Amino acid sequence: MTKFLMPITPILRLGFRQVKSDRMTPTNVALRQNIDKAVIGTYPNFELDYSKIEISSGSFIGGGATGISASLGLLSINWDVTLNTLYQSKADDQVIILLYQPTANEFMTAPTPPMRADGAIDITIPDHLLGAKGHVWIFFADRKGSKVSGSTYLGEVDLL
Repeated sequence: MTKFLMPITPILRLGFRQVKSDRMTPTNVALRQNIDKAVIGTYPNFELDYSKIEISSGSFIGGGATGISASLGLLSINWDVTLNTLYQSKADDQVIILLYQPTANEFMTAPTPPMRADGAIDITIPDHLLGAKGHVWIFFADRKGSKVSGSTYLGEVDLL
C-alpha cells in the first residue's frame, strides 16, 4: 500500500487534510485507512481492491452522478454541476481526478484541475498508458482546499 500511495502524496495532502490527527500526517492517515479497507488476501498474496481505495476523506459535497469513458486516447469524465447552498458548494470548486494504470504502475491527473461548473473534462491519455485497463477516482475541494469530499471510485476503464 505504501508503494501505491507515495507517488500521490500531494493529492493525499489535499484529500486527507480535514482528517484530524494529533500524530499523523494526511498521508499516514490515508495509508492507515487504506490498509484497513483495501488490502485483501493473505500473506504472501496480498492484493489491492482498487474499488475500496480512498484518495480523500471529507464531508464536502461531491459530484453526484458521474460518468466515465475512454476512446481514441481521451479519458472523458462528467459530473453533476448542481450547486448546494447548504454545503456551500461553488462553481469554482476544484475537481480532482486520478487515473492509475497498474500495468505501467503509473498515475496521471488532469494537467489543470477542472472546476465544478465545467461539468466534464477530456484528458489526453499518454500513448504508453493506452491498451490496458485503468482505475479512476474523483473528489471535490473548495477553492481554498479547506473542504473536500470523500473520493468516489469511478471504476475500471479500458484505456483505448
